[in-house]
Amino acid sequence: TAKDVIILFAQATLLTAIAIPLGMNFHLLGALAAMALLIVMATGLSAFSYVLAIASMPSGNLFWIVTQMLIFPTTLLSGILLPVSSGPGWLSGIAAINPITYIVDAARVLFIGDFLDTSVLRGTIVAAVVAAVGLVLSTRTMKRGI
Repeated sequence: TAKDVIILFAQATLLTAIAIPLGMNFHLLGALAAMALLIVMATGLSAFSYVLAIASMPSGNLFWIVTQMLIFPTTLLSGILLPVSSGPGWLSGIAAINPITYIVDAARVLFIGDFLDTSVLRGTIVAAVVAAVGLVLSTRTMKRGI
């Protein structure tokens, strides 16, 4: 999972560096805190992907089905591309049960340096739970073997 975390960190850093000349303003400490939050989340999601990969052995079909049917919609419905508040009311209901939404909200306010916003606490808790559950499940799965 360290490899996956390093790749995510590099991607996030590159996107941030590209966004600066395009007019993005950010709080340096907040941006670093957001990156740390993303690393925690990435650790958990990476661990979940190993569980899914082992469960889908030997063909790997389950891995691709879950990726297409769960991961992409979850990402799109998290508010990463557009704020959920800009969409229809039903979108807010779906986003409320999507854990990634809370992490996205926390990262947004961290980037502007608002450390005391309640979404930071919610996002941090959700990221920690995702990481803990992912690591526990992947450790158990790997101990059982392929």
